[in-house]
Amino acid sequence: MNRSHFSLYSCGCSALVLLGLGVLSAASMRVNAEEDAGKLATIEEVNVTSTRVKARPGYEAPTPTTVLGSEFVSDMSTPNVADALNRLPSMGNANSPRSNGNNTSTPTQGANFLNLRGLGTNRTLVLLDGRRVVGAAVTGQVDLNLLPSTLLQRTEVVTGGASAAWGSDAVAGVVNLVLDKEFTGFKGSIQLGTSDERDADERKANFAGGFEFADGRGHVLASVNYTESDSVDRADSRDWFRGTKLVNNPAYAPGNGEPQRLVLDNVGQFIGSDAGHTFLSAGPLAGITFAPDGSLQNFDFGTRFPGQPLGTSLTGDGQLNDFSARSALQVGYEQVNTFLRASFDVTDKINVYGEYIYANTEAETVTVPYYRFAGALTINRDNAFLPADLATQMDNFGMTSIPLGRSNVDFGRANPYNDRDFSRIVLGAEISLSDNWSLETYYERGETDIHAEVRSNANRANYALAVDAVDDGSGNIVCRSTLTDPTNGCVAANIFGLGAPSQAAIDYVIGAAVQDTTVTQDVFSVTVQGDLLTLPAGPVSAAFGYEYRKEEFTSKADPLSLVNGWWVGNYKSAKGEYDVNEFFAEIVVPVFVDSALGESFDLNAAVRATDYSTSGDVNTWKLGFTYNIGAGVSLRGTKSRDIRAPNLNEYFSGGETNSIFFDDPFTGQNSVLVPRTISGNTDLQPEEADTKTVGIVYQPEFVEGLVVSLDYFDIEIGDAINAVDDQSILDRCFQGETAFCSLIERDSSGNLARVFNGPVNFAVEKLSGYDLEIGYGFDAAGGRVDIRTLWTYTDEHFTVDRGDKDDLLGEYAGGNGAFAGGPQERVGFTSVRYSTDRYTLSLRNRYVGDGVIDAQWTSGVDVDNNKVNSVSYFDLSASADIQIGGSDAEIFFSVDNIFDKEPPRVGFDGPTALDDLGVSGSRHDLIGRYFRAGLRFAF
Repeated sequence: MNRSHFSLYSCGCSALVLLGLGVLSAASMRVNAEEDAGKLATIEEVNVTSTRVKARPGYEAPTPTTVLGSEFVSDMSTPNVADALNRLPSMGNANSPRSNGNNTSTPTQGANFLNLRGLGTNRTLVLLDGRRVVGAAVTGQVDLNLLPSTLLQRTEVVTGGASAAWGSDAVAGVVNLVLDKEFTGFKGSIQLGTSDERDADERKANFAGGFEFADGRGHVLASVNYTESDSVDRADSRDWFRGTKLVNNPAYAPGNGEPQRLVLDNVGQFIGSDAGHTFLSAGPLAGITFAPDGSLQNFDFGTRFPGQPLGTSLTGDGQLNDFSARSALQVGYEQVNTFLRASFDVTDKINVYGEYIYANTEAETVTVPYYRFAGALTINRDNAFLPADLATQMDNFGMTSIPLGRSNVDFGRANPYNDRDFSRIVLGAEISLSDNWSLETYYERGETDIHAEVRSNANRANYALAVDAVDDGSGNIVCRSTLTDPTNGCVAANIFGLGAPSQAAIDYVIGAAVQDTTVTQDVFSVTVQGDLLTLPAGPVSAAFGYEYRKEEFTSKADPLSLVNGWWVGNYKSAKGEYDVNEFFAEIVVPVFVDSALGESFDLNAAVRATDYSTSGDVNTWKLGFTYNIGAGVSLRGTKSRDIRAPNLNEYFSGGETNSIFFDDPFTGQNSVLVPRTISGNTDLQPEEADTKTVGIVYQPEFVEGLVVSLDYFDIEIGDAINAVDDQSILDRCFQGETAFCSLIERDSSGNLARVFNGPVNFAVEKLSGYDLEIGYGFDAAGGRVDIRTLWTYTDEHFTVDRGDKDDLLGEYAGGNGAFAGGPQERVGFTSVRYSTDRYTLSLRNRYVGDGVIDAQWTSGVDVDNNKVNSVSYFDLSASADIQIGGSDAEIFFSVDNIFDKEPPRVGFDGPTALDDLGVSGSRHDLIGRYFRAGLRFAF
């Protein structure tokens, strides 16, 4: 989007890239003094997120927490915080501008959601300074792009259940963005970025300032962030695109030793083409396609794979007939974020504050055209645009109609667009009640307004009228419907050949599905903290409080969407709300200190009683310990009950309808294109998760600066909320589960007419593994070296439904459906940072271990090769101090994916594979080598 910026941007970026290359030649590098507290080698616990209790100095909470200083983001120069955090091994595949480009069903283009443990973005609770944030969609996830980042002091990632402390959604953990609320002065940054292919261009500018007033009793902060990023609209713009598909092996037969499926390159579709072709299985009229002038050509079907609409078919010009080449790799977006905060000491014991955020994101991409495949488009013999040669052949064989397969790309590709306005106001007070007791209370009001459109969308009824073109008897070509209704406005469309439809016909068929949604969140909270009593080992510290929260939304859709008249989108009007009252308490009890048993032992316990207006009462709790044995060795562990309550969308969604392909086991028909409607379920109950963590932290006295931590995690989610795989609805009805039969609608002839789907509490999901974190910092060669490595090893991930276990570990494609895309077995992130007073050089490695197409499959049996190869990415960044007008400044340069590593091949299992790229965006880099350069300044 906004490609008019490109020429100016290219010049500026080239200069900065050359400047950055000069920085790389510097002999030594540096780190800002004010960032020393957050060095990568530091591993610590910060009570604001790990626990609500402000315990005695030196207390470390038992819940594993990774603390990332502001330089973690600045070193990478990513356009936003989420892009940096998503490189942590504990994060799974998430919604981002580089992962949701082909989504038409939900207005989340351009948003950045976090996904701890790969358990789902709605199981990760995101906080800003320990307070909730209204969701960027009805599904409730927080878009980190909308939050202020210029004033970010640190980010705390709690990788254990935290519902007792923070409430619903903290099943996989909590991510808390902590702002520097005491900042004074002015700072900012400007940066540009581009890929090695000279696309996916970025422009970013951030500014922040702070000052005191009233002799230091008051403080004001303000910031503004601007980011713009261009889309990448075609997968075939990358060398790795090779039409990779998972196909049924034509040679397979039970017992013959052949694998059931094959992962092959150069596979496309034979069920339709851009120019359109006659879709007949055999005979002289099979595979007739049309040149731009309407003359006839032969369509090369190539090899057809049984039971799938896939083959090695070629277009008339000899190119692979693969529609996934048009899949978008990155959403284009433009966003502005503003933040204002003021605080004032009314007395030396009372501080009042107010915060306001306003942010806006506009995002758009292009996706699929209105394809009419596998004979879904029938043309009558009297069609006035029918080429004469084809008409003659139809007459020779006595045919009154003929089926076509056509992509309709010349009508335009569906263009999802959304405009999100986000606002949040917080009013609060911090009160010192005594030397040991304090109270904090606040009210928060958040609102997200979402205007969503799917532009370049086909009006299905108008299309059907337009392609039924006839001669009106006077030599004029009109729609057949116009003969009986001359004022209906129909414009006849010529569909014989790519580019044949007139602009007037396109304008008649194409429009936009529209939905306007408002999501609001109101929160009132009060927390009291202090010491209850003092034991020989120290004070017994506690925190307790009350929180009220109300979530509400309304959605209004256009009239045609309400009757499912569009190709995609088909939004629905809906509304819903719920509120929740919560009482919570947490305590830290020191058992001993400086004992013969060790240096210290503390117990930590928390409980939260919750009452939802929708589902009633549910309680959460946590028990934990920290045991400092001595000699640099500490143990920690927790056991907790956590919850995720259904979000507004899962409860109240009015539904979205899109057409997808089904295999009908009742009729034996394959690849039947019918509407599928997703809607909410008011009978849902909260998920309940049991979480265990046990860990050890080692800081040897004989190696100064070394810290090692190893933690085991085990999460089991009961009554997991999810929608079953669409195809499973038909399959499970066919297998006798009558509850699913009510979701299937058929016409009078018994053919599929519609399938309904929605969330249900239907499964158990289990995940376990280990987190390893090592940090080491030391002085060397006139500077400082900081090394940090983080690894997550997942040893099991599965679901249990109807007593059947579905192993998901390391899955990329997920042939069995709903829970696909879970974490890989091994994921790592390593950073080596060298700094001096003036320069900094940082080298980072992102490792994504190997995986599988489907964890249920065996290589050589179910598929020829089930393995998805590992990949290792290297990133480099450098910065140098300079002076501008007597003020400090810093130039910086970074390169992501230095060696331009391609994503590994993945074969996807599906009924159409129209959007399958043969690779996965789950942690894999689809854009390739990427350059960023810019300037930071402060005074």
